Amino acid sequence: MRGWGKLPGSDVFPSVVRACTHLKELRVGESVHGCVIRFGMETDLYTGNALMNMYAKLQVSLLDCHVFDEIPQSDRGNSGRSSLGQDSEIGIDGIGKVPVLHQETRNGLIRSEKGHFESLSGRRVKNAKGLDSVSKIFQMMPDKDVVSWNTVIGGNVQSGLYEEALERLREMSNAYLKPDCFTLSSVLPVFARHVDVLKGKEIHGYAIRHGFDKDEFIGSSLIDMYATCTRVEDSYRVFNLLSEKD
Repeated sequence: MRGWGKLPGSDVFPSVVRACTHLKELRVGESVHGCVIRFGMETDLYTGNALMNMYAKLQVSLLDCHVFDEIPQSDRGNSGRSSLGQDSEIGIDGIGKVPVLHQETRNGLIRSEKGHFESLSGRRVKNAKGLDSVSKIFQMMPDKDVVSWNTVIGGNVQSGLYEEALERLREMSNAYLKPDCFTLSSVLPVFARHVDVLKGKEIHGYAIRHGFDKDEFIGSSLIDMYATCTRVEDSYRVFNLLSEKD
């Protein structure tokens, strides 16, 4: 495309980044990230989601990546762009005010409502480096959808940062975005960890009101939460109400 003089748009970069993630081609992904910065697409929602996924799955810190190897020296002076690469002092003024497993389906795919955020179901933010990269890209995104929030919240939970996960959940709500079933299944383990059955019940009530209570991921999280909090009868009741059991 570039050889023909065509400029890639916001519909191209997410697909290319996902391909790099699937093939575990980090250096190619970094090169694409450099192109994203040069073309001024670093604040695009779908591109940002794809980049967060890539760095999370490949467990790489932005401080360790070679994105700037692909950027001409003259481009590095652009503060808005360079901060997405290796600047550790990324502001948070653009963050929306405030839950996250990735969206998992039975066939093992993860995809967003808009079809721009899918990968293998093994995707997780497994270490501090990956979470750091995800958080920085998240902060740079002026527009965030439910998938963006779910990615960050799930990363916090996976890393044991439970209070941060709950704070993100509050920020998500304040940004007028409704948590979905994937959000809820991510934060429920937090209440199980703290043996806070009352807050867990609040999430359960929200799930019932919004029709998520029959979802198998929500159900599994509720069963675990109630069992951990020694509410065996409630755990058994949730199990009996599940439409599908694995």
